Order: sequence, then structure tokens, then C-alpha cells
Amino acid sequence: MTYSPEMHAGNGLSPQDREKMAWVETLAHLSRRLGLATDLTEIFQMATTLIAEAFQVEKCAVFLYEETHQELVGQAPAFGIDQATIEQIRCSLKEGSPGRLIWDREKPLIIADSTTDPRLASWRALSQSLRLRSVLICPLWVEHWHVGIVVLANKRSGRPFSETEATLLRALADQVTIALVNVRTRHAQAREARRGHTLAQMASLLHATLDPRDVVRAAASLVLMAADADRCHVFVRPRTEGSPLPVLSASRGGEEGKVQTSESVPSEVIRWFKTHWESLASDRSTIIEEALLSPLIPSSWITNFHLQTMAIVPMSARDEVWGYMLIEYCRTARHLDEGEIRFIEGIARQSGLAFRNAHLYREVLDELNPLRQSLERYAPLIEGAKVAFLIVQDGRYGYTGGAVTELLGYTSEELSEMYLPDVFAPPSQTLVIESYEQILEGGIIPSFEAQIVRKDGQEVTVSLSGSLIEFEGQPAVQFVACDTTEQSQERERRLLASKLEAVTRLIGNLVGEARNALTPVVGFTELTLELPDISPEVRSNLEVIAQGAERAKKTFDTLATWAQIQPPEKSLVNVNHFIQHILSLKQYELQSHHIEVACDFQKDLPETSLDAQQLQVALLAIIDNARDALLQIPQERRLIVRTKQQQRGFWKLSEMIEIHIEDNGPGIARENLSRVFDPFFSTKPPTQALGLGLWIAYQIVKNHNGDLTVRSREGEGTTFIIALPILRDEESLEP
Repeated sequence: MTYSPEMHAGNGLSPQDREKMAWVETLAHLSRRLGLATDLTEIFQMATTLIAEAFQVEKCAVFLYEETHQELVGQAPAFGIDQATIEQIRCSLKEGSPGRLIWDREKPLIIADSTTDPRLASWRALSQSLRLRSVLICPLWVEHWHVGIVVLANKRSGRPFSETEATLLRALADQVTIALVNVRTRHAQAREARRGHTLAQMASLLHATLDPRDVVRAAASLVLMAADADRCHVFVRPRTEGSPLPVLSASRGGEEGKVQTSESVPSEVIRWFKTHWESLASDRSTIIEEALLSPLIPSSWITNFHLQTMAIVPMSARDEVWGYMLIEYCRTARHLDEGEIRFIEGIARQSGLAFRNAHLYREVLDELNPLRQSLERYAPLIEGAKVAFLIVQDGRYGYTGGAVTELLGYTSEELSEMYLPDVFAPPSQTLVIESYEQILEGGIIPSFEAQIVRKDGQEVTVSLSGSLIEFEGQPAVQFVACDTTEQSQERERRLLASKLEAVTRLIGNLVGEARNALTPVVGFTELTLELPDISPEVRSNLEVIAQGAERAKKTFDTLATWAQIQPPEKSLVNVNHFIQHILSLKQYELQSHHIEVACDFQKDLPETSLDAQQLQVALLAIIDNARDALLQIPQERRLIVRTKQQQRGFWKLSEMIEIHIEDNGPGIARENLSRVFDPFFSTKPPTQALGLGLWIAYQIVKNHNGDLTVRSREGEGTTFIIALPILRDEESLEP
């Protein structure tokens, strides 16, 4: 179509304007598509395809830039170029002026003819082999950060690239750069979050012991697993002057990568460390990425140990270095970025802190030896005793010993400031005071059980006996307390077991009777439905009866499963749809109690394998529990059901589906939280609840290899969390 001013004025767009509009639409389309990308491969594939189509070229590729090695290293999906050619181009860009010419530029580079351009003389053979003619190269820059390059070659029209096309490619390249940076940032944030979670778990493991040898052994094993290293040598500094002492070597071997530890450190490693340790930084790590090129590393290490990369990390605590970790990578050379170095240093700091605590604990024990000897005058009281004893004088604790700290949670110093009844539960205080007064008057009392409240609030049952003694020249009462909590719990367990056995027999008998009663209903309903002369209304009623009977049959089957302890029969289920169905069953009941129900479901939640009938019973039990809790508040009753995909685990993360059932009811008392899943436990009157609902729900979830937990605070509501494993393959469908 011929351009005319009239057309430009009102009847349409000129070819130039249409071309500009097409480029604007291409830019907007690429920006929208890249904004939805979640990984680098998707960005590369999308960018090369859309840019190649927009510029009508035969070849298009994207390369990433690695700042540490000063080279282009990415092997991205390309348009019109196979993988072998991509690698050939990437290797050629490492050497000589062509590579430097390309990645040192901040502006697009136009090469009209790659076979004659003098700037690419050393690249001419490659250009001819790839049949490259005109080439347009645009750098990917963002805030002085060189991300990579995008390369276009051979326009289908045969014409060279123009400055206008270079400008347009720069605009498209900016969108690609932004998408790359966003994805890298999201990946880095997720990686840092995982590292923080792992570091917290490692800290708890390291501080779980006060034995210095166990701390060092755990530290070496954890750093090997977390940093994916091959060997680790640990040196600790003596408290006196001198070089650090070798204490342990750990290595990973075999297909499973199990960690093996030894208290013998190789002699050549010891000699090397004694020579160089004073030159190492004490406030940061020393990283040797290329051991082969480092003058510090002996050649024998390369030959004997295949050493590629080494990190020397100080184990510091409270501005003091307690030792060093020598972490070795032998399978391949490693480039440790700042995040990995901070992660390894975090493990080393926690190891140093744990080692310091363990060392100080040993020093305190050594200092307490003279104090222990000074207590020999109380030997007749404590010799051979495995119980706690309390000497009470003038109503206060004058002396305590034995297992008093383990039993009460208080130290002797804390107890010396307390009165006799302070450590007992209110129901036992009167009995203990009366016994104390009776013993002081010369009476003799038999041993009795009392409830002690530990410092952490936990109640403990003890058998208490008392006698009159002389303490520091004055009369006093010596109480001997023996922990009988286990015996009491054993009695409760035996009672509970008998109850469960009775309930199991009752359920079995009821299911048998119900099935017998249901059989003629199902049979005659099916026979009647087969009769030809039935009115539509009667047929509809009979179908309702048949459906209800089928539901009842499934319920009885579920009860029989509990009674017979059978595994669940699983099938693939969409959890979101499944929960919607269950809520629809409870909709009328919840609305009648003015309970507002809200759902927050993850849209892309995967299907998983589970027994829908059993899990429905578990969810209904939890929802009923929430309903009863909400009925205790006057207004604004809310029930929220959420689903999401979550990773759980420590060394090996597992994909799980979490179902959160939240209510804004009165919450659960702290002392009842640990018992909510116990059978026959209920805060309701016995006539209103048997106390089996949450226990049955817990058993069902556990049979699915899942987990059921509860979070609650009084006055702030309650949240039950069901975690179910995501099972996708066919083998996982087997019960």
C-alpha cells in the first residue's frame, strides 16, 4: 500500500507507523510473557523464539556471563542453532579479541559481514563454518551488572541489520535482562530461606550435647552434608599458647555419601596447617578455588587427594577463635558464591559456640570437684539414693539434694528462697503442710502420693515420705520424694487399653448388626427399582433411599476398618474439590449457627493419593470440634480452611499438602494442648462427647503417613494442620 498524507491524517496508518506499532506490540507481548516466567530455561526459550520471529532471522541465542571466570558460560535454548554449535560459539568467545570485543561493550554491535569484518579476523573460520553473514549482538546490562548477550544472525531478507533494529533489540534485551534478574533474585531468596532453616536445625543439633568431642564430630558431619564437600579436618586451639591441635577428620564416600569420621588427621595436613595457620584470617574464610594454581597447596595433595577447591573457615564464638575447619572439594572445582560462604561460616560459628559452651561446661565441672568433696558430711543422706530429698526447717527449704533438680526443675539456690507448699499443686498443699506439722510433733505418717508442679509448669506425681531429723542443731523434717509418674501413667495406659479394647469390640458388634439391618433395605430397594410400573416420584424417593443406604454402608465399612486396624484404600484425589464437598455437607449446619466459612485454596495444588472416605471422617471430626468451640463465643464466628503445598524435612525435603482449619474460638488451655489427641479425652461433659473424634482423626492421618498438629492460645483461636504426602506415581497408590 502506498503512503499518503491523507491516509496518515485520518484514513489509516502509514507503513512506518504500522511498523512502529508492531514493534511496540512485540515489546509489550514479550514483557507480559517474561513476567510469567519462573526459571531461566523458560526465559531463554521464550526470548530466543519471540526475538527471532520479530526480526525474521535464521539464528538467535542467549549466553550468560560469569563474572568470576570472565567468560560467557551459559548454554541456553537457541533458535536455529543446535547444542553442539552453541558450545562451539561459547568456547570461541573465551579467547582473543572477538570475545573481549563483544562482552566489554555496553551498546549493540552490528557486523554487516562477518567474513570480511577485520575485527573478527581470528573468528573468521568459525563464521564460515556456521555460515554467518550479518550479525547483531546486544549486551544484557542492568545497573552496571553484565548479565550476558543476545546474538542474532542472518536476516531472511539477506539485508544487514540497521541502527533502528539495533535500538529495538536493545529495548527487547532490557526486558529479557529484567526477567533474568527477577528470576535470579527469587531463586536466591528461596535459597537463602532454605539455608536459614537448615542452619537453625543444625544449631539445635550442635547445642544438644555438652561433650566437646561430640560437638566436633557433629560439626564436621553437618558441614560436609550441607556444603556438599568431600573431606573436613578440624583443628582446635588450646587454651594456652600454641598452634591449633588436630582433633578429627571426616570424609564422604560410597554411592550414598555416608560420612565417616576418624580422630586421626593425615600427617601432611597437620604439617601444612602448622606452617600456614598464623597467616590465615581469623575473622573471615580463606577460599582457594583453584588448588592446582595455588602456590599454597602442595602438589602431593593434588595427586593423592585429587584436591580441587579448599576453604579454611574459623570456628569463632564471642570474638574469639576456638578452632578451624579445613573443607575440601575433591570431585570437582567449586566456585563458592557469597551466599554459600556465609552459610558455611554460619555453621562454623554455631560449631564454635557449641564447642565453647561444652568446653566451659567441662571447666565448671572441674571447679566443682572441691565443692563436691565438701558435701561428704551429707553422705548418710544421699549415699545410694536415686530420689530427691528436701530438708524443711521453719517452713522453708534448708537443704536439697539428690535428683531434686531433675524432679522439680529448680536449683538448690532457688529452692532456698521458697516455702514448703510452693512446689506442690494446690490439691496437695494442705496434705503436705499437715504431714509436716504432724512429723514435727513427733508423729509418724505413712508415705503418700502428691502432685508437684515443676518450674516449667508440668505436674509430676511423687511418692512422699517424711521423718524428723536434726539439721544444724535444730529440729527439721526430711522429705524423700520418688517420681512415680511412670507408674501412674502405666496404670492409666492399662485402663485406656482396656477401654479401647471394649470400644473396638463394641464397634465390631454394632457394625455387624447394622450391616445385617441394612442388607434387606438395600436389597428390596434395588428390586423395587427394577419394577417397570413405578411413578417418577416413587422412583426418585427410592433412589434417595438407595443413595443413603450406600453412604451408610461406606460409614460402616470405615468403622469396621478402625475396629480391624486395616490400612487405607487410596486413590488420586483433588484435595481442594474434596474439601469443598465436605464443607457443602456441613453448610446448612454451620450457617444455622451463624458461622462464617472462608476458603483460601492454592490454585495449582497437585492431586495426591488418599482414602477419601477415611479422610472425610477425619476432617468432619476437626470441623465439628471447631464448631463446638465457636459456639462458646457470642458473635463473629469464623472458620477458615486453607490449603497449600509445603516442603518439610531436614536433610531430605518432602513435598506435602497442608490443610489448615482455623477458628477464632476461645482456644485450648495450655495444659490441655498435649492431650487433645488422646483417646477419651474431652473438656465437654461425658454425656456430650466420648473423646474419640480427634483421636480417630489423628490415627487416620498417621495411617496416610501424614501428620496432624494443633496450634492454639487461650483467647486467640485454634488451628489444626493436616500434612499429607504428595504421592503421584502408580506405586504410591498401593495401600
